[in-house]
Amino acid sequence: MARAARSRHTAIGLQGRLNPNLRRARELISSGKIGRPLSARVVAKTMGFGPEMASSIDYLNKASSGANMLTIAAGHTLDAVEALLGPIVEVDARAEIL
Repeated sequence: MARAARSRHTAIGLQGRLNPNLRRARELISSGKIGRPLSARVVAKTMGFGPEMASSIDYLNKASSGANMLTIAAGHTLDAVEALLGPIVEVDARAEIL
């Protein structure tokens, strides 16, 4: 994506892996004190999208911005999972609108 942007300034920030709670969990896992995780389940929530959105987040509706909940929230979540458990081997994702 950065290559496609060419002359545009591009930044990627995946700061979730620096969360103190995630770092502590990673220490516990790597120490072996809690055993070896065989699988993981992640439940994540995002802001609700209704018939109207606040103007401050309207860019999420525009394909030209390159930003949407998949490129933003999922990327952050999956990066945190990899920081905690290592490379992701398989993903089964489901979305539900309540």
